[in-house]
This record gives sequence, structure tokens and C-alpha cells, in this order.
Amino acid sequence: MPVADYKTYGRMIDHANQKNFAYPAINVTSLATANAVLKGLAESKSDGIIQVTTGGAAFASGLYLKDMPLGAISIAEHLHRVAEHYPIYVTLHTDHCRLNIDNDIQYAFTRAIVDHMLKNYDGVLKIESDVGNKGKYDPRSCRKLAEAAMAERAKQTVNDLRGVGTTLFGICC
Repeated sequence: MPVADYKTYGRMIDHANQKNFAYPAINVTSLATANAVLKGLAESKSDGIIQVTTGGAAFASGLYLKDMPLGAISIAEHLHRVAEHYPIYVTLHTDHCRLNIDNDIQYAFTRAIVDHMLKNYDGVLKIESDVGNKGKYDPRSCRKLAEAAMAERAKQTVNDLRGVGTTLFGICC
């Protein structure tokens, strides 16, 4: 049960307090960003907090709907199903915590997409009715890079907060 219940969450907070580290609280706006955070936490062997802000929830429901409750529920359901397969615990929050590392982590996601687009300009754009290179313009190609970059930034954050290797998964709860 890697989405922590109340008892596990309490143990996580006690563990961080006793071992003098902090859990990263990272905002997500889509399934891709949620997956990136899970990957970064798992590779760091750190539990963590995944947050969905009102704006992120509205975005997750789609540009047409902009339905905050629906978007938040969609991300939460995804996390409950996918997190079961990760050897860490995560908690789900809304909005920001005291330490807002969100901007750097979101930038890592966006920067990878921009970098891909600029380096593969001719392959990404349709130029003079030439379709381009599917391997370059397919959204999956740059989204994989973005997810990997965001996961690496999440790992850096775990390291900065002295949380590497601190997961309670498999130890308690």
C-alpha cells in the first residue's frame, strides 16, 4: 500500500524528525509529472509527498473542462494504482507546503521539452508541406525526456533534503 494511510503517514513524519531529514513535497499537473516524481523518489529510495494544486488539478482535467475536483481525483486515482508497484510510500496533499521546490522541478520537465524542440527543429515542424521526422515530432519522444529530467531533479531534491535511502517501505507499516 504505497499511498500511505494515516498510521503510515504518522510514522513517516516521526521517522523524518528522528533522522533529521525532510520529505520533498512536489506538485504534479499530469500523469507524466506524477510518474516522474514516483520514479525519482523510488530511485532515491525515499518516501515523499505528492501535491496537486488547484491550478494543477484544473490542468489535469483538460483545457476544455478545467474541472479542479475531477483533475485532482484523476491524478489521485492514477497514483493509487501506479504507486502500488513502487518500493516507497507517498502521501497525497493539495497545495503547497513550507518549502516550495516546485518551480525547479517543473522547469526540469519543461526544459527537456524545449531542448528537444530546439535541437530537432527541422524534424519537429512541418516545413513547406514536408511532414518531418515522426521520431522527433511524436510527443512521446520529448515527454520521455521530460519525465526523465523531472525524475532526476526530484532525486536531487531528495538528496538536498538528506532523504536518500530513508524509505520506510518494507520496514514498517
